[in-house]
Amino acid sequence: MKNILRKYLMQKRVMIFSLITLTFLSFLYFYNNKMIPKLLIGNYLDDLTKSVGLNIKHIEISGMKNANSVLIEKKLASFDGKSIFLTSITDIKKQIEKIDWVKSVDVKRQFPDKIIIQISERVPFAIWQNDNKLLLISNDGEIITDKILNNFSDYPIVIGPDAHLHVEELLRVIESDNELFQRVSAATRIGMRRWNILIDNRISILLPEENYESAWKRLIDLQKNKNILDRKILNIDFRHGDNLIIRLMPGVINQINRIEKAT
Repeated sequence: MKNILRKYLMQKRVMIFSLITLTFLSFLYFYNNKMIPKLLIGNYLDDLTKSVGLNIKHIEISGMKNANSVLIEKKLASFDGKSIFLTSITDIKKQIEKIDWVKSVDVKRQFPDKIIIQISERVPFAIWQNDNKLLLISNDGEIITDKILNNFSDYPIVIGPDAHLHVEELLRVIESDNELFQRVSAATRIGMRRWNILIDNRISILLPEENYESAWKRLIDLQKNKNILDRKILNIDFRHGDNLIIRLMPGVINQINRIEKAT
């Protein structure tokens, strides 16, 4: 019994001594005035922290849905087994933030041996087409990825060199009516000044350069009251103030004339 107690007290003394030494060396490592080489302190501190079990054995990741898990594991492999005390949280964040889909990363230490990583991903909004290249973007215009775009083929397409920079404002306007928004197939930025919206892959809505929100509200009213988008229309031009110009599909006028003659 005495031997067990003696062994316990010895282990406790060793642990206390190690913690005191760890605290002292940590102070020198982070605040030393270069009187002692930082590399020398760092190496000794690394060995000491590992000897008392303060090395990374577990990395817990949450919040990941679309980001490449294999790539993330490869990025984190270099941190496995390292001193949890000396490992830079900033370095872990930087490694993960380079990966497609990742918007932000929160990294925390959980002593004695765990790193906890919370990933926040970007939310896809549209596919941006520019110079014959397709990119998935978020609602704030940030590029998410250029890979596996087939999984997002039902998302609207925004076209034009500066389209991604104005997509957030466009989203705010066209999402005001969800039923109409669901029928949007593409949005093309014309002359880096205004938008053309394609509905149902067949009807072009020509929006004005300024105050296009009012034009969109007018389209919502026309659809609710007249079902204008369910007619044989090629495009609707809102660029002329109160004067609305509607262009019918080819052959519609002739069809109407034939019906009138028949009656």
